[in-house]
Amino acid sequence: MINGKKGNILTTFIIIVAIASIVGAFMFVLTARVRELPTKKAQAKAFYIAEAGINKAIWYVSTPIEDGGMGQGYRITASTETFGDGQYIYSVLDGPTTGSILIIATGEAFGVSKTIEQLLNSSASSTASFEFAVYSSSNLTMSGAGTINGPVFSAGNITLNGATNISGPVKILEGNYYKKNGVNQPATTVSTPPPMPTIDRSPYDELLSQAASQPAGNMSISGAGNYYLNGGTLYVNGNLNISGARSIRGGGTIVVTGNVNMSGSGIIDSNTKIIAGNNLSLSGSHVVNSNSVLFAGNNIDLSGAGDITGSVIAMNAVNASGAGRTIGLVYSQAGLSGARTIVGAIVCRSNAAFTGAVNITYNPSVISVSTIPGIISTTGITKSKGGWKEKK
Repeated sequence: MINGKKGNILTTFIIIVAIASIVGAFMFVLTARVRELPTKKAQAKAFYIAEAGINKAIWYVSTPIEDGGMGQGYRITASTETFGDGQYIYSVLDGPTTGSILIIATGEAFGVSKTIEQLLNSSASSTASFEFAVYSSSNLTMSGAGTINGPVFSAGNITLNGATNISGPVKILEGNYYKKNGVNQPATTVSTPPPMPTIDRSPYDELLSQAASQPAGNMSISGAGNYYLNGGTLYVNGNLNISGARSIRGGGTIVVTGNVNMSGSGIIDSNTKIIAGNNLSLSGSHVVNSNSVLFAGNNIDLSGAGDITGSVIAMNAVNASGAGRTIGLVYSQAGLSGARTIVGAIVCRSNAAFTGAVNITYNPSVISVSTIPGIISTTGITKSKGGWKEKK
């Protein structure tokens, strides 16, 4: 009997020890898991913050500057932005293949970091095609006696009033109309807008930043004779007035943080870029020769009898009048007013309003895309298949 009791006691003891071991192991695992929870939570937060950084960088490169983004030409290394309980650090780099973009984002939260990569396919091109005499990304209206000779696209309604006329095929986005004096006109409707050329401002802003670092002061180039650039760059941290019969010779770049006012009868040689941080006005009979660029961060006013051969790029409006011609690209926020002959193409980033006797004739051969800084064709950015990965 005694031996039997001893056996029962031993068995019970073994069972109790086994149960205690199981409970102890469970409590050890549970304690370890509880201790890991803050780290797991921080890792999850860091991961989702990194994803937010990827998405923000995609928004920057897929959104034109005029709409608040940075444009497809945007490149940066290690830019930091706060997000929730942490921050993300993102880089936008050239990808491994032509036209691709590599985004790397690191999310940080509670001392833990996670890094994600996303490869994008970009349609950015330095040889954007111009397929329309007028491209409007919104409504297009014409009043007065203006004419458009060539193909036209409008992402909104087209309304012609008075003696205005479009001589060429017309495309509009589905759900919109094309009317002349209230009467519907034939047009091709499309569900997707054609690619719109856009401007990456960064090449201009970099030069304007350099001009802003110079001593402040206005400058005048007046009288007769020549002012020689000879391929160089003139920086003015203020306003610039060019008047009289003064000519700008030798090609080059003029960068002005304020306004540029050009009057008189001078000649601007070929391959000259004039960049104004604010407004640019050209009056009188100034002649601007081939492959030139006139850029303004605000408005451009063209008047007088001088011809401009090159590109006219305004981040706001272009106002045109006089007997002169513009041969090349006109790029503006809106349309044109006054009387001007345009040979080439016009791109309008919002409602395009043409008033007066504006005469536009389509001719893509006069647009020298390679001489226009920052011009790209925005056909969209897509995520590369298999281009996402988490870096360990």
